[in-house]
Amino acid sequence: MLTLYCAPWCPKCLWIEDNLRKLRIEYQPVRVEREAKNRQALFKATGQRGIPALVDGDKVILDEWDIVQYAKEIAGCNLL
Repeated sequence: MLTLYCAPWCPKCLWIEDNLRKLRIEYQPVRVEREAKNRQALFKATGQRGIPALVDGDKVILDEWDIVQYAKEIAGCNLL
């Protein structure tokens, strides 16, 4: 399953989550703290402290456009 490190105060994250819902992609959201220093789980999974971040097994995608494109590939469509 996909894991999306995100936050409700992040516009990029909200946009990604909206796209994932439209594509009917299942994912596990992991809400991160506003303070980057408190993002240990994110850092452990991605090597980064910035969001959004999508993890699929050993694949890590950090750019919001790349995340949505990856979701489209998984869904097998070119919607949006």
